[in-house]
Amino acid sequence: MAAARDREGLRHALRSRKERAGIGLARAGALASLILSGSLGYRTLHLSGLEPRWDRSSRMAGIAPAGRAGGRPVTFRRASSTDQPDPTILSALGPPPRAGPVAPVGATSRATIDFETFADGTPACTPCDVSDEWSRVGLELSFRSWSADSRRPYVLDAREYLPPGRSRRALGPSLTAERGLEVGVIRLDFPGRPCRVSFSLFGPDILGSFDVTVWSDGRIVDPVRVARGAGGVYSLVAGRGSFREERIVVDVPAGIDRIALDGWGPPGHMLLVDDLVIEP
Repeated sequence: MAAARDREGLRHALRSRKERAGIGLARAGALASLILSGSLGYRTLHLSGLEPRWDRSSRMAGIAPAGRAGGRPVTFRRASSTDQPDPTILSALGPPPRAGPVAPVGATSRATIDFETFADGTPACTPCDVSDEWSRVGLELSFRSWSADSRRPYVLDAREYLPPGRSRRALGPSLTAERGLEVGVIRLDFPGRPCRVSFSLFGPDILGSFDVTVWSDGRIVDPVRVARGAGGVYSLVAGRGSFREERIVVDVPAGIDRIALDGWGPPGHMLLVDDLVIEP
């Protein structure tokens, strides 16, 4: 009897061990499937031309950002999961401060900016951070991001992201040597408060609409003042997805303070600006 009980106990222990092993294998299989699904989803977004802020592989970078010769040095810090939105960054989406009287409407003359040269006629470098290089013709630039220390957008060698046959350079987001292109808001400020501004805007075609916000007299302008002309969809080189071009035309008789181009997403994405025209 004792021997029979021992054999029965041994069989029970073996069955329990097999059951536990089976459960472990099932859990491992489920985890592997989850990881594979996430990897495929990320790959699909990347091929669609989207640029998550944690993506460090920027083919547009070319070299580590060093800044324009004679410009101020740019420093960066690594963003962490505990980072919180800086209140000063939120001003990118709020009304601009008014330190004095509003400039008269139409205070600037007509200017065309293709980002191939600076306002003084010298060739633009790439990649280079920019801010007041075109201030003499009525444009000042800045960048707001929760993940980057840089407060400047960059002039980039954008040939891999522009339609064939277009110019080489375009205005894009901030750039770091560690993470590549950053995600954030590109600000176009117009001290002369022109009545009409137009520019070409490029971004992933997977997005239904590019986020363009206009301010006049410290208030957001009705979107009806922002006309969008279709420039066509095109495939990026090396099979990196499809981009869309839109010609943005902003008409505000009261004068344009600034325009914000929001690439936060989700997911975060790249926006490029080229062929900007300022009209009084």
